Amino acid sequence: MSHQPWENSLVGRFHGCPISLKKVHVGLSSGWTPQGKWEIFPMPFGYFIFRFTNNEDVDHVLLDGHWALDDAVLVLARWTPDFCPLPELLPKATVWMRIPDLSPVLWTRPALALLVVYSWSSCST
Repeated sequence: MSHQPWENSLVGRFHGCPISLKKVHVGLSSGWTPQGKWEIFPMPFGYFIFRFTNNEDVDHVLLDGHWALDDAVLVLARWTPDFCPLPELLPKATVWMRIPDLSPVLWTRPALALLVVYSWSSCST
């Protein structure tokens, strides 16, 4: 079976409040500004598949930004043929955190790790 129609796709899930399909499309269209066309396919457990017409748009969306709607952070990964939408499927993700006015004393690996764990657990669904 050919996977070609899905090769330029990403899998994503918002961590935070559930976001409607319409809001996802409208909200991300303005930020992503893709060169080609793209589609959204809703999946179980709040996942979405984002299919693009070219790989440049995939790389832009995956690597060039922090994407969030209504304080819900979008976690993205490249689509794979064995993708199965389970509640906690994405084991790795790039996480962007803005921590204004953080004291330099807290810029240590243990302190930052604790902040990330606390922030992530308090906003996950």
